[in-house]
This record gives sequence, structure tokens and C-alpha cells, in this order.
Amino acid sequence: MSAGARSSAVCSGSAMSLTCKWGLWSVNQDDLRTAPAPYVFTGDETILVLEGEVEVDVEPSTKVRLRAGGIASFKKGTTSQWNITSDEYKEVFIYAF
Repeated sequence: MSAGARSSAVCSGSAMSLTCKWGLWSVNQDDLRTAPAPYVFTGDETILVLEGEVEVDVEPSTKVRLRAGGIASFKKGTTSQWNITSDEYKEVFIYAF
């Protein structure tokens, strides 16, 4: 998931001692010239797909298919393989630590 543009901001909450990071990630097929490497989630992450479609293979053998409007959450430490199946892809992500 390293190709493409990624921007983020940090937020924190005092009531629950929650620290999070959120931002926008976008990529197009021109950015994806090589096969994607496995991606390990570094925190609990929720994504909202804004544009395009993606298939996320999550170990041990779960495939998550998302398109614009789709939401998914992944636990810290989960290993995944991402396959962007549309010409353009854009998501909002939120990490919780």
C-alpha cells in the first residue's frame, strides 16, 4: 500500500485516552507498476472507500471486497494483500492506537 498519495493528521481524546491518526490515501493504476507487498496493519484501522474498488486478502483466508461507500475495519497486526481493481482508488482511513 505504499504507492499513491497519503496525507494524515493526528487526533487524541482525553475521556478514553484514545490516540488516532486519520487521513486520505489515493492511488491510480499508473502508480501500481509492481505486485503489492503484504501490508501489516500497525494499529486498528477503519477505512471508508470514497472512490473505486479494492479486494483485500486478509490472513488466514478472508477476502474483503469494497467499493465506493464500503466500510471495513482491521485489527492491529493483521497481515493483508491489497489489489486495487479500478483505475482510481481513494479512501479515508482512521488508525486507533
